[in-house]
Amino acid sequence: MNHKQLACALVTAGLALGSGAASASTTWNLNTSTTVPAMSAWYNLNDGKLGSGAVTKWDGGVGVQHLGADGLAGGSSGNADETLSSPQHAMDTEGRFESLLLNFGPQEVKLDKVSIGWVQTDSDFFLLAYTGATPFSGSLANNTYANLLSSGWSLVGNYANGASTGTYNTGASVYSSFWLIGAGAISASGVTNGDGRHDYIKIASVAGVTKIPPPPPPPGVPEPGSLALAGLGLLGLVATRRRWKSA
Repeated sequence: MNHKQLACALVTAGLALGSGAASASTTWNLNTSTTVPAMSAWYNLNDGKLGSGAVTKWDGGVGVQHLGADGLAGGSSGNADETLSSPQHAMDTEGRFESLLLNFGPQEVKLDKVSIGWVQTDSDFFLLAYTGATPFSGSLANNTYANLLSSGWSLVGNYANGASTGTYNTGASVYSSFWLIGAGAISASGVTNGDGRHDYIKIASVAGVTKIPPPPPPPGVPEPGSLALAGLGLLGLVATRRRWKSA
């Protein structure tokens, strides 16, 4: 192997080791999963800020219950929790816009499938991934739906699915530890019903691939970045030598 070939090999090896890899696709059944992903429920309060609700589990998947402490007429009185009667036992857009936050902990996941196991009236939903530079605390408190897209959250998609259950491909291209699935459609102005009809859905499962970090090098072996720098240095030496010979 000549100097140029060796240098190219070192650069390639350093970049490959530094980029990590992805595992095979994993499906997380949200009705049975209790630890990964961790789930929390969110909805808009009277002042527009997001408050924490309750995650509910049903045969068709998980739903969200918004709570009445903020004065929402969700049940029989003005300060009641949202009723768990059908269809409001699901994640829905009636009264409040409800969403489900998935926390994969230290894992970074590319969430490419969302399965809806129960629908009534309409099943529009949105998907956001946290891609901000500042570490996310795991809480959406003091945020609003309208400011999420300028606070480190990236819109993966709004999905207008009609009144049908099934598994939907999200088209996600990013990895994140935090994903937000919500009923309705989201934009920089906030969340709406999208097509004007209330959405009632239960999320049965999600699926995606997990990024596997590269293993640390054994003792005495240069870090991937050092390998790449060494390769670039050798390429520079080769170029300098050729210029010297041609002079």
